[in-house]
Amino acid sequence: MQRLTELVVAQRERLDVALRLVAVAAPAIAVVTGLVHYAITKEVDGVRFLVLYVAPIFLAAPLWMRHRLRGFEQRSGGVQAIDAAVFVLSVLRFVAGEALTFSGHMLFLTYTGITVRASRYHWLVVSLLIETTIFKFVLWDDRRSWAIGLGLGVAAGLIATALPRGS
Repeated sequence: MQRLTELVVAQRERLDVALRLVAVAAPAIAVVTGLVHYAITKEVDGVRFLVLYVAPIFLAAPLWMRHRLRGFEQRSGGVQAIDAAVFVLSVLRFVAGEALTFSGHMLFLTYTGITVRASRYHWLVVSLLIETTIFKFVLWDDRRSWAIGLGLGVAAGLIATALPRGS
């Protein structure tokens, strides 16, 4: 874990620049993909999913990572492991879909909302939690994955904030 911390600290500026680029490029790709999908299929659900549901989380994830870069070396290995697990599980939910029973959006947004202190990021998280809730409750009638994701995110966030600082 010490080697990872040293590597991240040594490359922090480069990582920050790369994450800024990803924060612009990834949502843009999702939006363009959604619009192309709509132009070809005229299917509203696909464009709504990509533009309104996927693109915003593609913005939030690299912004969260930028926050976590700051003070990375001050976080314990346990917190770093929880950060990684939450991110990986959220991505796996996106890839695997309903094979995983939790909402990756709710897991990620709840956890990051608890663990990041920046007020601007909190506003983004709150708006995306509202949006996710609308998608899950109104469009998809999927309260189960929403609740499991929320519970996992809260649990992970509370554990991460309870762990001692430092390596």
